[in-house]
Amino acid sequence: MRLIIILLILVLVGCQAQPTPTPLPDGVRDIQPPRAIADLTLVNQDGDEVHPADFAGQPTLIAFGYTHCPDVCPITLAHMKMVKTMLGEDGESVRLVFVSVDGKRDTPQRLLEYLAYFNAGITGITGDHDTITALISAFEGGFTLNDAGGTRENYTVDHTALMFLLDANGQWRRSYNYGLDPQVIVDDLQAFLG
Repeated sequence: MRLIIILLILVLVGCQAQPTPTPLPDGVRDIQPPRAIADLTLVNQDGDEVHPADFAGQPTLIAFGYTHCPDVCPITLAHMKMVKTMLGEDGESVRLVFVSVDGKRDTPQRLLEYLAYFNAGITGITGDHDTITALISAFEGGFTLNDAGGTRENYTVDHTALMFLLDANGQWRRSYNYGLDPQVIVDDLQAFLG
């Protein structure tokens, strides 16, 4: 009899309503489990060596692109700036990073000059082809240089256009679709920052 009572109690406890997680808006993907980013050596717009582990300590919003990009990248960077502004004081707790997938043309100096147009405190990062390939692959992304095997000077680059959120531990936690309303990102970040 005692065994039956214990089993009934366990069944009743297991049937209690569990809190239902709030669904994320369209265009926001939750990464579960969170993913660590491999240790890679990159260079920032000041010519200093950086590693993904250096992003730990505060949430980091990352976008990939290149400075000669005619459309997607300027829009993404403008959205990043809007997100930071709309976050108000919380915006200071979020780091913004733009990773160039065009290391051949995007030198640290070029990144410094380009990002100054956005005046949003965005850190620019670049590296050699293999390192950037490893980094973007960690986010399930990719890129293709349309330079005809290195014979073209003026070329476009096809690349992943999502934004990615790393938490304060440097782990990938969210992705945001290209063109997503900045307010949706702000609302998600505020909930995430809690």
